[in-house]
Amino acid sequence: MPLSGWPVTKDALEPWLAQAEELLNLGPGPYDATLWDRIGHTPPEPPLSETAFRTVFWKFARSRRSVTDIMRFGADFAADPPDGVRVLTNATVTRILTDTEGRSVTGLEARSLAGGRVEVAAPICILAASTIENARLLLLSRDADPRGLGNTHDTVGRYLTDHPTTTIARFDKEAAADLAARFGLYGYREGGRTHVYMHGLALDPAWQRAEHALNGALFVNEERADDDPFTAAKRILKRQSPSVLKDAMSVARSPVRIVRGATARAIERNYIPRPISRVIVDVALRLFPNTVARDFQNGRLPVKLSGLRIEATTEQPPLPENRVTLSDKRDAFGLERPFVFWTAGEAARANLLRIGQQFAAATTGLGLPRPQLSDWVVDAAPDRAVTIDLGHMMGTTRMSQRPDEGVVDTDCKVHGVEGLYAAGGSVLPTASHVNPTLMMIALALRLADHLAARQPRG
Repeated sequence: MPLSGWPVTKDALEPWLAQAEELLNLGPGPYDATLWDRIGHTPPEPPLSETAFRTVFWKFARSRRSVTDIMRFGADFAADPPDGVRVLTNATVTRILTDTEGRSVTGLEARSLAGGRVEVAAPICILAASTIENARLLLLSRDADPRGLGNTHDTVGRYLTDHPTTTIARFDKEAAADLAARFGLYGYREGGRTHVYMHGLALDPAWQRAEHALNGALFVNEERADDDPFTAAKRILKRQSPSVLKDAMSVARSPVRIVRGATARAIERNYIPRPISRVIVDVALRLFPNTVARDFQNGRLPVKLSGLRIEATTEQPPLPENRVTLSDKRDAFGLERPFVFWTAGEAARANLLRIGQQFAAATTGLGLPRPQLSDWVVDAAPDRAVTIDLGHMMGTTRMSQRPDEGVVDTDCKVHGVEGLYAAGGSVLPTASHVNPTLMMIALALRLADHLAARQPRG
């Protein structure tokens, strides 16, 4: 794949990947089929992993503070900030400061909407403002070069990648139970904590090599029924119900769901003492992981379902035309807003079609419920697929050995600018098909250790 690959190896990143798993409060064990033995579950039969697919698991980061919540870094950081850290709020960084040649960083300029302005002098600055804003800040910092910092080769903002995703098939309510059990969530308790894993499928590496295919995966989404009681109640409360009587009947027919929803809200808002709520959630996760996860995905409400969607997500080749630039529009500080151009591209769309076709062949050959394939899969017309991004933005300050192919080096330092670093999804050079948070955290921890090793001792 042109412009793909990493300038560092997986083995070199392993120590920080392990640290990242602990920080994210992820469950123990691997991400492949060997996890079945670790968590004590029998793999579903017949195995789809003997086709073009292999078994994969997604792990869910859980907050250590709120038992029903995912990991939210702001709350955990604010509750226990590290020593020696000072946080400035209402201070938007508007410019990176350097020497006159733009070869060394000297600090940052920040401004508030109330008119305040501050300069923070520092020989080391790390941009961790997201994939779009990291690139934008480099482009806005034009004191030494009108092209922006680190942009000698016009690479800043380019190679914006995400995970193009689309629906390849649906299953009706009758078939949903079988598929939900196969691709559902599994709870496992170890070391006093209950962890959740989601079973899915990814393309097998051997099949990929043989077919010259991009990476990709399949996962399940559940569809909410029209007569879901919480949706009906919301319509009534907002006075948007086309039929108050019909919606009221939907609510009345679902007393168990209403009780479950009320209990979840009570736990969320700390009406139930924390030790008790933790026991409730841990037991529920262990015994009914699908139910708890489904409720969380729907705002902690136990919604009524009508079927399942099979979603395919794919790796996206790095495309230089997918990029962040500066627009003519201005923000509240008078600075150019970012302009983002992103498209899935022909290669990613073609890979989504191949995933859909392989899934259809696998389910037919193994006697599983027959999926209702999306029309574009049946017609082999990937250009008609409605693709979305997953909000997994990466690549605009990508890591590279050479400055003409990226923005930061293997230590995440901006090429040609001493003391200036980037962190987050913007430094990932390729996208694979998986959620990038684990790798983003691992690279941030690696960068922290690298900078700590540079500092004089004592």
